[in-house]
Amino acid sequence: MFYAAAAMRTDATKWVFEGVEEVELIIVQPPSVKRWVTTVERIKAFEADLKAAVTRALKPDAPLAAGDHCKWCAAKPVCPVMTGAVDRLLATKLDALPVDQIAHYLDQVSLVEEFISGLRALAEQMLTEGKPVGDWKLVPKRATRQWANAEEAHEWIVHNRPKGSDIDPYELKQKSPAAIEKEFKKHKIELPADLVVAVSTGNTLAPGNDPRPAVLQIGHTLKKAMAKIQ
Repeated sequence: MFYAAAAMRTDATKWVFEGVEEVELIIVQPPSVKRWVTTVERIKAFEADLKAAVTRALKPDAPLAAGDHCKWCAAKPVCPVMTGAVDRLLATKLDALPVDQIAHYLDQVSLVEEFISGLRALAEQMLTEGKPVGDWKLVPKRATRQWANAEEAHEWIVHNRPKGSDIDPYELKQKSPAAIEKEFKKHKIELPADLVVAVSTGNTLAPGNDPRPAVLQIGHTLKKAMAKIQ
């Protein structure tokens, strides 16, 4: 409806709405196409509601309202509504909850989860930029084993494939090192160490007492060094 309201006010497109009562709105977002039929009057009413909402939001004492829309908000980690909900839940003794309040708190779970997700994202961003966040740190995620060179691994496996093995040479590129290694071990054959490498898929947030070492922020360190040179 926002796009439709904008189109009604745009010189190049407003002629489409002249003399009509019904308007079909279509969202093409593969793999789905969504259609909805409304009226020009309904779009005008939406525009009025939108303007009123924007006016309220621009006021210094604008009201805060939590809901599904919060998932798109970058201010979740510092929002009083979100932090207040978290504080109230943490202060609640679950075993003392009245039955009629359990559903009420369950309704807030999604908001708290969104808050936690936003909080973690903010902390990761700050640590990536070299800003301290207490004793929290970024550590590498668990490394997964991959082929160092898929073509070389394929060639070695084809030439060393034991007789009677279930390994299909045409499916080798879809097989993980762990799957191939398991099959070869049945025949007491070890994969060469240089065929496989362990690669981390990125970084993750961890408390200071986590035994994993913090990742070195090369980009931030280099930036600071260059600033000193200049």
